[in-house]
Amino acid sequence: MHGTTMIFLVVMPVLFGLVNYVLPLQIGARDMAFPRLNAFGFWCVPFGGILLHFSVLAGGAPAVGWFSYAPLSETPYSSSPGVDYWAVAIFVLGIGSLSFAINTIATVISLRGPGMTMRRLPLFTWINFVNAFIIIFALPVLNAGLAMILIDRQLQGHFFLPIGGGSPVLWQHIFWAFGHPEVYILALPAFAIVSEIIPVFRGNRFSATNLSLPRVLPSQS
Repeated sequence: MHGTTMIFLVVMPVLFGLVNYVLPLQIGARDMAFPRLNAFGFWCVPFGGILLHFSVLAGGAPAVGWFSYAPLSETPYSSSPGVDYWAVAIFVLGIGSLSFAINTIATVISLRGPGMTMRRLPLFTWINFVNAFIIIFALPVLNAGLAMILIDRQLQGHFFLPIGGGSPVLWQHIFWAFGHPEVYILALPAFAIVSEIIPVFRGNRFSATNLSLPRVLPSQS
């Protein structure tokens, strides 16, 4: 519960929220490309958080580690509905993250201000633009795995249950196909913040933000 909460309900929402605020300002946009999609992604966070922590009241928190390795997460070994709440909660949070990524890409591509070419984008915007593609690559893989766990638990499927011919190692492949990109999903926005703060506060007039502005030739000044 602690690992899931810190990753999906603290670090990702805080970083994504900062990008939502700063990125339009840096490229000269009034708002994100899809405000309603933005609101949908925002409300996925408290809804997913409520589902996750409601598991404590619904029979006990999921005692399967934040990576929920099979077959420990299967019904014969974890009969508490806490694992089901965990899977649905992460599924909802994953959809919210995907909505943020789609919105970020659309905003950078379509809402740049006059003179703001892709080559003039601040480094903060560039890093988060690339990060949005990583999110689109990683989160659907996790959501597919979560759907398979729910099918195993609720519909007697056998994706990860060895007794029925399933493979627990398949879950490990699916989870870490998400888990390894997730490291960069969390780290890259932090690197983007550092790339803006250090040049600005060391008094460098050629900071990442200043480089994005149209240059004025000496003859034009």
